[in-house]
Amino acid sequence: MASLSLTNSEVVRAVVQIMGLGRGNNMDAATEADVRATIRAGLRRAFFPTQGEFTYQWRWLEKHASLNVPAVFESGTIAVSNGTVTLTGSTWPSWVEDGFISVDGHVLFITAELTTTTASTSNTQLVVNAGSTYKLYRYRYPLPADFGEWLGGVVYANGTESRMLAGSSESEIRLRYAVGQGLNASTTHFALTTTPDASGWYVMLWPVPEPNAFIQGTYLSVPDDNLPADLNSPGSVVQVAPIYADVFLNAILAAAEAYANDTAGIHEQRYQEALVKAIAHDRPVGGAYDFSRPLSRRADDRDIGDVLPVQFM
Repeated sequence: MASLSLTNSEVVRAVVQIMGLGRGNNMDAATEADVRATIRAGLRRAFFPTQGEFTYQWRWLEKHASLNVPAVFESGTIAVSNGTVTLTGSTWPSWVEDGFISVDGHVLFITAELTTTTASTSNTQLVVNAGSTYKLYRYRYPLPADFGEWLGGVVYANGTESRMLAGSSESEIRLRYAVGQGLNASTTHFALTTTPDASGWYVMLWPVPEPNAFIQGTYLSVPDDNLPADLNSPGSVVQVAPIYADVFLNAILAAAEAYANDTAGIHEQRYQEALVKAIAHDRPVGGAYDFSRPLSRRADDRDIGDVLPVQFM
């Protein structure tokens, strides 16, 4: 489907006129701040519209997250002392901070890559002599930058079989690995990290997946409502299919009306009318997770496809 663009300059021009602030050129800092806040308020209403007491979840914001599984890394040899792992004869792969090392019957979770040949671990007591062989396993994977909420399970396929993974918890998966479980078995469970770090959210898998396995999950993306430094610069405030364009435009203009008049106006009415039509179109269109949606549930239910935490058997 073709997209309809609402350029920054067009939206700004309409907003400042409704707000009674002129035509949008040469705005002072205070005026520009008001315009930015108004446009972002309208975008948030359009991205997360409410119907009665519920927030509607747009199906077109559902996306797939696919993971690429690397081979177990065991190049070179290591030494461990005072919480530092030193690698000789090779350099760490790019994903070393998402892995753990198995050496001499111990499991060491990597907490940070210090250099291309050194890394830190939370175990500061273990001493491993130089020249020791090891295996570095990747057990977690970063989710996309626009990740907002997990919607369904994880599909796993290793070339001979495929399955839906069961949901678990970060603490239980880490505990299983810490005691040496899950290094040579088929992957059965996944979990999301409990809180994001500087790099965002991660999905964890147990046991360690086979190299080149296919892994895919479904998530709700978080739209970006940041605006450019120059509000009148070329570009687009939002780019959506035509059926949704009126929702976004009128949500922004309704926010401008509310700013100028402290009450709802004609654009609020137009926003509500456009919203009803857009949601009616969006519900049956189908989202990223349709094959796993129970047929007995409504298409707009927020908990469709949810995978509840389960205990390992």
